[in-house]
Amino acid sequence: MVHPAVSRLMHKDDRQRRRAVRRLFDLDDPESLVGFVPLLGDDDPWFRGKAMEAIRKWLDESQGGLVKRLAYSEYSEQRVLAAKYAHFWNDEVTLLAQLSNDRDRSVRLAAWNSRLAASDEDIAVLIEMAMKNDDDEIRRVAIGKIGMVPEMNLGLLKMGLTDPSPRVVETAVKFVSRHPEFGEHSEIADLIIGIARGIGGPLRGAAVQVIAPNSLENSVIAELILELVGEESVILVSSLCSGLREIEWWMVEGLADRLVSTASDSLVARLLRGERSQKVVPIRDAILSDQNKSVVLKSRIVEDMIGRPVDDSTAIIVSFLAESENESLSAISKILLAEIESATS
Repeated sequence: MVHPAVSRLMHKDDRQRRRAVRRLFDLDDPESLVGFVPLLGDDDPWFRGKAMEAIRKWLDESQGGLVKRLAYSEYSEQRVLAAKYAHFWNDEVTLLAQLSNDRDRSVRLAAWNSRLAASDEDIAVLIEMAMKNDDDEIRRVAIGKIGMVPEMNLGLLKMGLTDPSPRVVETAVKFVSRHPEFGEHSEIADLIIGIARGIGGPLRGAAVQVIAPNSLENSVIAELILELVGEESVILVSSLCSGLREIEWWMVEGLADRLVSTASDSLVARLLRGERSQKVVPIRDAILSDQNKSVVLKSRIVEDMIGRPVDDSTAIIVSFLAESENESLSAISKILLAEIESATS
């Protein structure tokens, strides 16, 4: 039995109607949904919004017909709602196919999101269909669903990696970073390497982060990484660090020498930060001993060692830095030396 407040939803006095809406939401009774359905066509957007809120709150499988009504609404936001709840309608596939061609972009996006999230249709065919859509956002969403295909489909991923939209390509690259098994295929690897050689920005950074962990096995990638370590781009430095930290980066041929000679200070500082491998000690010592290296970089490296084990060879170098004419470098070096002395006394 519905609450008496339901009858007041169509009252002539808007104040009465608003009080009824609030009362019914407070009661949280799914039976009240029937009273909100007529409000979907109300002239006042506030009441239409409350009707949609009621649907999101109380709609269930027994009310699939309401989804069809939403799909044919003149209001795009209601058609979006229909796309989200299409699984409650007995012909979900047909309904979503219709909404996928809606005149309003927000409806099309919602429909494709629902179709690609869970569908009785062949997911590989559906993704390929979406990848041919003119809307790059739909193509971007489609790429993110490749993992749902039962068998590895390199063709779909290649479509994403060669898409004319940088946003779609970036999504495809990030997909590979989450599913490295795809990156093991030479065709995919070559495409990502090509992207990493391209212009700067998030797209290139994403590609670099994907390929960097393969620097030990792939000489082409290793050579590219050595070319990039001197760049100052914040995005690129972050991507290089994230990728290289997944491996024993000091084993990449030529990388240690580049870090000591031409690598950007920000990359050097971030790679060395917190790294405790004994293999890195000579690299750290060489940088701290190099008179051409900036005092800012040296200060960052020394500061990072505070609270961590310090090799004897490094401690000797720090004792010289403590006598530096630069006050900041001298001060931070003295703090580290004091900590070392305290630990050994």
